[in-house]
Amino acid sequence: MANSTEMKRLLTSLLLAIVVTLPIKAEKWALLVGINDYPNDISPLRYCVADVEAFRQALINVAGFKEDKIFLMTDQMRGQMEPTNINVVMRLDILASQIKADDTFVFYFSGHGIAREDQSFLLAANSVTATANTLELSAIPLDRISKILSTVKAQQLLTVIDACRNNPEASRSGQDNLLSDNFTRGFKIRRSNSNSGTPSVSATLYACNVGERAYEWADKGHGVFSYYLLEGLNGEAVNSQGEVTVTTLAEYTQGKVVKWAEEFRGKKQTPWLSLQGGAKLVLATLSQPVDPTLALTAESETWQVVKDSRDITDFEAFLDKFPNGDYALAAKLKLKQLRPKKITWRKDESEMVLIPAGSFEMGDHLDGMKKALPVHTVELDSFYMDKYEVTVGQFKKFVEKSGYAYQGNWNSVAQYSPGDDYPMVYVTWNDAVAYAKWTRKRLPTEAEWEYAARGGLVGKRYPRGDEISHDDANYSGTGGKDKWSKCAPVGSFAANGYGLYDMAGNVREWCQDWYGENYYSSSPAKNPPGPGSGSSRVLRGGYWNYSTYALRVATRVNNFPKSRNYYVGFRCVSGSN
Repeated sequence: MANSTEMKRLLTSLLLAIVVTLPIKAEKWALLVGINDYPNDISPLRYCVADVEAFRQALINVAGFKEDKIFLMTDQMRGQMEPTNINVVMRLDILASQIKADDTFVFYFSGHGIAREDQSFLLAANSVTATANTLELSAIPLDRISKILSTVKAQQLLTVIDACRNNPEASRSGQDNLLSDNFTRGFKIRRSNSNSGTPSVSATLYACNVGERAYEWADKGHGVFSYYLLEGLNGEAVNSQGEVTVTTLAEYTQGKVVKWAEEFRGKKQTPWLSLQGGAKLVLATLSQPVDPTLALTAESETWQVVKDSRDITDFEAFLDKFPNGDYALAAKLKLKQLRPKKITWRKDESEMVLIPAGSFEMGDHLDGMKKALPVHTVELDSFYMDKYEVTVGQFKKFVEKSGYAYQGNWNSVAQYSPGDDYPMVYVTWNDAVAYAKWTRKRLPTEAEWEYAARGGLVGKRYPRGDEISHDDANYSGTGGKDKWSKCAPVGSFAANGYGLYDMAGNVREWCQDWYGENYYSSSPAKNPPGPGSGSSRVLRGGYWNYSTYALRVATRVNNFPKSRNYYVGFRCVSGSN
């Protein structure tokens, strides 16, 4: 994706298909936007118009859409169907007001996308990218699209965005336009159940994954993604029941596109699917349809239970039981999203794990730990966190390279952490901040620490579930895998769901926040930074000489910034951009 200021990890194209055995009164609607030629020094594209025109024909011939319910907008058109920013938004608004609760709606955009200064845009036929102001006035903000789509009453909603081909800035048109995390974060559809009594379903399929681009295929006159998408829709992705479901279509397209990109470009292009809602998504039925009165299958019933889980093992178990089912691809994609993405930080050579953006219930709802009340919902942007606690070896390197005047006693450190692969202890909050600044990272906020410690699990006491033992962590006493009476080498026990080690036990960890006992009652809902002032800083996580109570993910303690203890260490985080 074109990236001026920020754009990190995800954007490509999407496609999904929806039709759950609809009542006779249900209608199928589509708005298809394709732009090849842009004015104002924006680099042209070759096959966007061909892609949406072919998709329109497939919707009519295969999926049963009526011609008068499909609205096509291309740069070759004029008047109200020319895809200017105003016309596209206006057409979406009109359709949103017309579409009924039992209907299906498909929105497909094929063209340029761009992100600037924390905002993401689809480039319209009249867009000007010269400055931030001209871009804002002439492009289509992605968050505006998502807001409109969130109001659509359709029982089934499919969004296709194919916007990561070459760079839209003409002077850089030969460069890859990689899918960015910021771009995809700007596209969130939040829908409630439709009025039909059946849960609403939203589907989004991107043409590529984060950090990838979408390729074009000159011999076929289409984008590679759209070519195989159309091939699948026309019958290659049919399942044993004679249906082309969104999952079979996405799986077929993904397999073909991945192989093509590796063979012909030596690169990666991995179509990526996102599903919201639990109904089965069927784009077309190519043989006798399944009786709609049949009860839910065992697979779909199981999917309802696990689909919103953030526990990797739930999806692994699902795939073991239904390896070739209709929801298998969705489960595989959920696994891919939940499995930790790792980087190595150059300055201190630390391994870092990507913690995905999301929301969680912060605090202790289990037995009302006073300091951890009230329980409240917190939303966080994605960030990277050190996989391990900062080690003695890493801190020594920092002192040597930076000339930092460490005031602690190295002999005391060695009594509790006797090797370079042990966690650094006897560090003040100020020491930890100095290290973080040297590495160009920072300490985690208290909210980030708890969210990361939970590892994607919901409502559990510890980083890996409701139970913990000496096989899981280093805490008071020894036993099981815990053979250490003091600190253990970092990473001596299993990681949590996000791939983080020692989030319970070993050493307590400094957080960025000032401590406020009543802060939970007034903290912001998104990215809470902690109180503006205070006398002590937050510490999280239990340690090697304390009970399991301190190992709980919601446990809060605090100490003075200048305090230096044998059981306190830290780890760092960085923004995901």
